[in-house]
Amino acid sequence: MQKEHNPIFWTIGKDGEKIQRDLLKESEEFSLHAYHNGEGRLDDINYMYYEMFQMFGEHDSQGSDYERFGCVIDPGDVVVDIGGNIGMFSRRALERGASRVITFEPMSKAFSCLTDNVGYDVEAYNIAISDKTSATKMGVAGVINNLGGSTLKIEKESREIIYTEPCITMSLEDLWNLGVIPETIDFLKVDCEGGEKEIIESLTDEHLSRIKKISMEYHAGWLGHELREEFTDRLYNLGFQRFTLFHGDGSLTQLHFWK
Repeated sequence: MQKEHNPIFWTIGKDGEKIQRDLLKESEEFSLHAYHNGEGRLDDINYMYYEMFQMFGEHDSQGSDYERFGCVIDPGDVVVDIGGNIGMFSRRALERGASRVITFEPMSKAFSCLTDNVGYDVEAYNIAISDKTSATKMGVAGVINNLGGSTLKIEKESREIIYTEPCITMSLEDLWNLGVIPETIDFLKVDCEGGEKEIIESLTDEHLSRIKKISMEYHAGWLGHELREEFTDRLYNLGFQRFTLFHGDGSLTQLHFWK
């Protein structure tokens, strides 16, 4: 059953404190032109809300940049959210009628907001997803500090790293073996600031046969275009339909697959 939209979110303020915001009310003054030109009080949280809930009429977006054409959350879907951030996508999945939502977010500030925003309706894990189980560090860059965004690609991050945190990484294979995620995933969302490389390379054809829809943000600026093309061709050969959305100069893309 689909849930009524709740626009009130706990977010991370510019000074790192948790603050609660009515993002629907703030969106009354939002436009892409105003956002890109730094007008008013608009910030990246407003854009994230726009791309998650208000992206109507652009390439059959279904109201979200993460959902295009046949790559959409249907009522009853089991959704896995890699890079949960403050929980916007997980809440969207619930509002779309997902029967089960499992999310992974490694950074403590974002995870604290996430759990407050989704409560007990979502299975939330304070870990990062990679190609193996290990202990490492995540870094947060200044420009994405209030977004809660984090990356394992600290050495490739061109922006100033404000702080780092220790974190645990696990692979999807490990999570399947432990029963943390179910055998079949209806919708897999991946947005992990360059960490998609390890995820892509760890997914076998057998793994991909368990997934029906994939929405993945891909950072060609860090990872190059070749891996993306190889991955999209691979999924096409496995029977997936595909749509690639290019942002700006093409260094950032959103990949959509469905079957």
